[in-house]
Amino acid sequence: DASMLEQYLVALTPAAKQAKAELPFAPDTEVAELAIRINVKNTMRSILEVSEPLRKQWESGDLIIEGGIYDITTGKVEFIGGPQNVGILEPTERPNSSAESNSCCRCY
Repeated sequence: DASMLEQYLVALTPAAKQAKAELPFAPDTEVAELAIRINVKNTMRSILEVSEPLRKQWESGDLIIEGGIYDITTGKVEFIGGPQNVGILEPTERPNSSAESNSCCRCY
């Protein structure tokens, strides 16, 4: 049986491969940073693809999905936007979407 960590690392493989393909000559740290961003985007996409109840709430504007990257060295979270802000879905694919309607508090 694969451990939970092993399963998680296997799930990161597509993001890591995509990042390396996009930055073939970059240092590993830059590739890793891009892979993290890609993984967050993929996770938001997956949430909307596999959960009809969440997708419907998001489409109606009753739910906000916000991607975040936690920096373990600083303890800060960088919010990278929701699905419509990171190229997962076009804003026209989501009713009631606008920068104003998607604003919310940010906790650091």
